[in-house]
Amino acid sequence: MRSNPFVYLSFCLAILFGCNSGDQKKASKDGVDSTQIFSPDKVREVTGTGKVEPENGIVALAATSAGVVVKQFKSRGDSVRKGEPILQLDQVLEQSRFEQSTSQLATQRSEIEMAREAAREAEVTYRYNQEQLATARNLLQKNAETQQNVDDLEQTLKKSEIELTNRQVAIRQAQQRLREIQKQGQVSKEEKNLKMLRAPEVGVILDLFPTVGSAIKQYETYADFAAKGPVLVRAEVDELFANKIKTGQKAVIRLVGSTDTLATGTVQFVSPYLKKKSLFQEQASDLEDRRVREIRVTIDQSDRLLLNTKVECIISL
Repeated sequence: MRSNPFVYLSFCLAILFGCNSGDQKKASKDGVDSTQIFSPDKVREVTGTGKVEPENGIVALAATSAGVVVKQFKSRGDSVRKGEPILQLDQVLEQSRFEQSTSQLATQRSEIEMAREAAREAEVTYRYNQEQLATARNLLQKNAETQQNVDDLEQTLKKSEIELTNRQVAIRQAQQRLREIQKQGQVSKEEKNLKMLRAPEVGVILDLFPTVGSAIKQYETYADFAAKGPVLVRAEVDELFANKIKTGQKAVIRLVGSTDTLATGTVQFVSPYLKKKSLFQEQASDLEDRRVREIRVTIDQSDRLLLNTKVECIISL
């Protein structure tokens, strides 16, 4: 006699539902509701993963000019003041241009003085011709001078006037040339100064890449720099708990996987939007689309925290 398959299927389903009902009754009896174990509403602490950073971030210093390192003033871990030299690049060409501009300045000043002297002579000649013409005209009125001589003196005066104008123009041209040379000298000086790589402000050199004899390209990063000031933790909180984070909440800083407290702090900033993971992204082929909310936690005492250390922020809600 063959059994009915529908009867067999109904029997299996009855057993399955009976077991589930028994488990739920047992859970209710023990006072635990499995549907509430992972409910975000019951969470009292939220963990964010982040790293320790300076308040203004780690700055990658870039060379504004290309060249070969000829001198190193600072090393990794050294503190620097604003404007203090870190590296010096070769500046032979820039130094030659600066010296050339300096030499041209002296020459051009001499030319200006010569042009002024020539203008003074032209002015004396012009004044003399004016007097000669005035005298000749007075004599002509007394019939003691000829009209031809007066006409000749008028032409001579016009020529001396043109000569005086030309000399004055020559002075202005020489002065303009002097200003151009001065600007060229300023440019040469700035180019020379660009060969000295200096600290942008007070801080610490975290890393220094080139060594003496190595070449640096223009705009190439040559050092990692942290400005003087407080440090903080920039962390990311999963979108599941993003709405629970608010400024002013207290946080405990720990190493990832550790229960020892390194420092305590306060949530200072909460990003107004969700974004993709950026601090500690997994493999690029990861298909999981989880977004995070960025936060910044100020540290009460940062003596035990090293920059760029990966940490966990345990935030109390």
